Amino acid sequence: MNKLMPHPLTMLMPKMRTQEYKALKADLAENGLRDDIWLFEGKIIDGCHRDQACHELKIKPRYRDYKGDDPVGFLKSCTLRRNLNDTQKACFAANLIDALKGRWGGNRQERTNTLLNGKSSEIAALWVGVSSSYVEKAVRLKREAPKLFERALADYEFTITQAISQMEHQLKSRQVQHLRRTAGVSLTDCDLRPGDNVHVMRSLPAGSARVVFADPPYNNGWDYRADPGKDCLPDADYLQSCRVWMHECARLLTNDGSLFVLIDDRYTDHFGILLRRTGLIRRPTIICWETFGNYNSDETSLSKNARYLHWYTKTARPLINTVESRVSSDRQEKYNDPRAVEHGRLPPNVWPFVRITSRDDERCPWLSAKRNPPQLPRELPERCILLASNPGDLVIDPFNGNGITGIAAILNDWKYIGIDRDKKGLEQSRWWIEHQIPQLRGHRTPSRSGVK
Repeated sequence: MNKLMPHPLTMLMPKMRTQEYKALKADLAENGLRDDIWLFEGKIIDGCHRDQACHELKIKPRYRDYKGDDPVGFLKSCTLRRNLNDTQKACFAANLIDALKGRWGGNRQERTNTLLNGKSSEIAALWVGVSSSYVEKAVRLKREAPKLFERALADYEFTITQAISQMEHQLKSRQVQHLRRTAGVSLTDCDLRPGDNVHVMRSLPAGSARVVFADPPYNNGWDYRADPGKDCLPDADYLQSCRVWMHECARLLTNDGSLFVLIDDRYTDHFGILLRRTGLIRRPTIICWETFGNYNSDETSLSKNARYLHWYTKTARPLINTVESRVSSDRQEKYNDPRAVEHGRLPPNVWPFVRITSRDDERCPWLSAKRNPPQLPRELPERCILLASNPGDLVIDPFNGNGITGIAAILNDWKYIGIDRDKKGLEQSRWWIEHQIPQLRGHRTPSRSGVK
């Protein structure tokens, strides 16, 4: 018994699921073949699975030739017997559109004429019983990501939404990789400027930075050496000084840029009000949770293990780098949930970190200071940079300190301007940046240079 080949038109439809095929085969074994197998141009156009089951069960199949002039319409009518989900219906509709525009379509019927005159997604959606927006997505998927389209057609668990998300992620990934290759960022793009940060920022053009990351003094009495107020100002004076530099930070942002400001719980409510008054748009506040916080000997208060990263943007739709900032989720790693996005999700607004101590390799060795100033883990500014900008963009830190933001920026191919009133500290951070970048990249340490 010779087995006939399937017609190319049958490739428009998904294959039957394993359990469905087993049920079909069991029904044939018990009741025999009840429906004819249809042929077109000498090949099977409907009944490939029945034909295969007949051959496996040694049942003689019955063939019947389709003699009409609308094989695509005939194939469409056959879908009524199939239990397809909305994604597969949309993909099938996208295939129908292409088939009708090809050699099996022609202009024989009014619906075909309508289909070819710019209403394809609406007509095809009515044919298969799914929304036209789904069909439009499937058409785009087939055009821009054929492999994902084939998977969506065949995989009953893979939705059109997941497929489009993966396609856009792949497109964005290629764009970001191109930016990395062409950015050409080196240590010469690390521009450290001494002086009062407000004065220095006023010398910079408006809209020049995609990201401004600020970790200001917390007004808790820490000796920053070059600070005339000794980090111990009356609340009103401290907040007034913050208002001024915040407005300058806002001025420096590009239209799709982001400002990140870190502060502890003592002033976080005041900072929220001040930042709103800059005219920027509030984004979710990020909780920076130190899993290994400072010991608190005061038994009348709780240990302070959290700081608050205020995120404000110029517009409601800022640049979000959905490639660099993705993280895995429990739904993906722990529960293997098929609904999880395969390339991860944007991070939640609670970020756990381990506090940098004086013994950590990441710790900047301040050679001329009596006490090492506080240091953030590099991952914190790095995550902000990766979240809200692209390679080659400019990052500004108005409180350069030990240069950790500069390391995060240059290491990832971003340009950097760091500002600090302590010139000696700035020289120290320049040395540390030039020491760290080549080590982290696996290269030789360059010679020391001065501050611009």
